[in-house]
Parts: sequence; C-alpha cells; structure tokens
Amino acid sequence: MSSIFRYDSPLMRFMMLITNLICLNILWLLCCIPVVTAGAATKAMYFVVFQYITKQDDAVIKPFFRAFRENFRSVTAIWILNLLIGAALAAEFLYMSHGAEVWLKVCFGVILFIYGGASAWLYPLLGRYDAPVKQTVLNSFTFSTRYLFTTAIMTALHAVPIVLAVMRPDVFWKISIVWLIGGFSLTAYLNGRIILSVLKTLEGKQPTEE
Repeated sequence: MSSIFRYDSPLMRFMMLITNLICLNILWLLCCIPVVTAGAATKAMYFVVFQYITKQDDAVIKPFFRAFRENFRSVTAIWILNLLIGAALAAEFLYMSHGAEVWLKVCFGVILFIYGGASAWLYPLLGRYDAPVKQTVLNSFTFSTRYLFTTAIMTALHAVPIVLAVMRPDVFWKISIVWLIGGFSLTAYLNGRIILSVLKTLEGKQPTEE
C-alpha cells in the first residue's frame, strides 16, 4: 500500500500531472488577459509541457515565466499577425455562411485548414526549439502540410471549444468550467504527446537543422 504513495508511483505521477496542468492553465489564462501577450503565453505553456513530458523538469511557474520572457517581442509580433489573419478569416467565414459558390467554400476551407494547421504547429515549435521566429514560422507551414494526419488531430483538439461556442453555446457554457480549470493546458499536453513523436524522429535525423 505504501508503494502507491511513493513520489514516483503511477498514482502520484498522475496527481502531479493534474496539479501541474491546473496551475499551468491558470498561468496561461492570466497571461492571456492583455490579449497581445497570448502568443508568448502559449509558447511558454508548450515549453513547460515538453519539459514535463520529456521528464526534464516537473516545475511549472519558473520555467513558464522564463519561456514567456524569451523572444517576447518577436513572438508577440507573430501572434498579432496571426490574430489579424484569424480575424479576417472569421469575417470571411461569416460572409460565406450567408451564401457562396461551392468552389469558393472549398477554396476557403483549404485556406482555413492551412492557417489552422500552421497555427497549431507554430507555438509547439516555438516552445520546443530555440530558433529564429521567422524560421519557426516557415517550419510550421512545412510540418502542417507534411504531417497531415497529425495536423488534423491537433487542429481538431484546438477547435473543440470554438465549435462548441459557435454551434452549441448552451453546452459550451455548461462545461466552460472545464476550460477554466484545465482544458487549455490539457489540450496543449495532448498535442505535445502527439507532436513529440514526430519531432523526436526529426531530431534523431538532423538535430541541428530541424
């Protein structure tokens, strides 16, 4: 019985994971309040997630703020551009929802998938590698089209709260407490697990260039 409560037992590791995800989720939400800092906060969240998954560090607060400060200006600039493009695509979506040619909807769907997929890869790559932001942006587009299945899963996980808020707002508000407590960090953790297998393969082939 005493072995169950050892620090390295599966139960204690699971409890530590839940605690860390809750703490990480709260930090992320607080740092996203100014909106313009959401990009740096998301990068920092993925940095902590990768540190935990690879068992390099179990801490949350210090690694989060260290990653949050690193390359803050360049990451924030990319985030603002990312946000403006997303707002433009959202406006176009609302326009097309009132009626548009089928081929236009198909083209828009492809553009939306490329944008969503690249965005899903961007912040994990920023959190994983200490590389120039411009190069990381290019890599996010490359990986999103190269690993379509992984991209589709990551994009779907990110889209869950958005789809619920648009399609079923009643359900979204009923379970909104889940996202406030740990939903966003859990999504990052699941994405981290999915993406790490791909990244480790690349790191094994070309650890510097990739």
